[in-house]
Amino acid sequence: MPSKKRQVFLHVTFMKVGEINTAKESYEAEVLIISRWKEPSIEEQDETSINWSSLWNPRLYIDNVVGELLVSAVYSVERDKQSTFAVEAKRFRGTFAENMELKDFPFDIQELSIVIKSDTDFKDVRLFEYTKEVHSVHGRSFIDEQEFNLYRYVKCSYPVLGADFTLAVYEKKLPTIQVQIFVARRPQYFIWNIVILMNAILVLSYTSFGVDAYLKATLNMRLQICFVLILGAIIFLNLVYVHLPKVSYMTYGTVYVFFNLFILAVITSWHGIMTRLKPEVRVPVDFWGAATIGITVLVFNFLFWGWVYCWPCSKRREMKKREIAYMSNYEKAKEKRREDELPGKGKTEKAEIKAKEDAIRRK
Repeated sequence: MPSKKRQVFLHVTFMKVGEINTAKESYEAEVLIISRWKEPSIEEQDETSINWSSLWNPRLYIDNVVGELLVSAVYSVERDKQSTFAVEAKRFRGTFAENMELKDFPFDIQELSIVIKSDTDFKDVRLFEYTKEVHSVHGRSFIDEQEFNLYRYVKCSYPVLGADFTLAVYEKKLPTIQVQIFVARRPQYFIWNIVILMNAILVLSYTSFGVDAYLKATLNMRLQICFVLILGAIIFLNLVYVHLPKVSYMTYGTVYVFFNLFILAVITSWHGIMTRLKPEVRVPVDFWGAATIGITVLVFNFLFWGWVYCWPCSKRREMKKREIAYMSNYEKAKEKRREDELPGKGKTEKAEIKAKEDAIRRK
C-alpha cells in the first residue's frame, strides 16, 4: 500500500431500476460504477499487457445491498497530457435496502440510494465525484413505471464515515460516497381504489338519513346499514394496507381513511342517540345533525386537498425544477465531451458534424 493518499474519482450510472418494494423497503437495480485513479506504474505499458490483478485497487463495494449481488468488472487505461489513469468499470446487479419515508404517502417522493465504500482505510484513500461527467439514470429501463415516476436528477453526497468492526479489535474508517436517485409515487391508484371507494361507502352511510327517523324500528334499520358499511370498510382496508410497511406514524393516506372511518362511527353513534330521543324531537334534530356532518366532511376535504397541493405537491414541483436544471447540465457536459473527442477541428466543422448527427437521430 503506498504511503501517499490515493484519490479515486467515481462516475455512477443507473443502468436499470427494477421493482420498488415499499413493504420490504427495498428496490432492485443495476448500477455501473466507473472509478479512476492515477497509476504511474502503467505509464509505459501497453493496455493489453497489464496484469490488473497485481495493481493497487480501491476495492469498491455497495454497503446497502440485500442478499446476493452480481458483480462484473472491466479495466482500461486513460491518458492525458499529465497523467495516466487506471479505469475500472464495475457493474453491480442486485437488491438494495432503502428506508422509505411514507409521511406523504401516497404523494411521497422516495430517495433510492447506493452507499459506495472502499474496503481501504480512510487514511489511504479518498472518494470523489468525477466532475468531467454527470451521473445519469436510464429512464427507459424503469420497470415500475406504472406505480412511480422516475426523475432524471441524481444527487451525490458524502455521508459520515462508516466503520468496519469485522475484526472486533479496532475501528477502520472507510471512505464513503452516497449516490441518490428519486422517484415520485403515482397517486392515481390510491385515489381510484381507496379514496373513491371510501367516499362511496361514506355516501352510502349518509343515505341512511333518508330512512324515517320518527319510528324507532326504522332507526334500528339505520344502525344495521351503518354497521354493515363499517365492517365492509374495515375488511377492505385490511386487504389494502397489508402491502404497506408497518410505520409508527400517520401518513396522508391513513389520515384520510381514518377520518372517513371516524365519520362512519359518528353517523352510527348519531343513529344510536336518536333512539333515545322523543319522536316529536327526532325529525328537526336529525336534520341539523345530518347538515353538520355533511358540512364537516366538505370542509375537511377542502382543507385536506388544499394542504396536499401546497405541501406534498410542491415537493414534486421543486424536484421537477431540479431535474430540468440537472438535464441541462447533463446536455452541456455531453456536448463538451463530444467537442473534446473532435480534436483539431474548427468550430465550423464541429457544427457540421453535430448537424449531421442530429439529422440522423431525427430520422
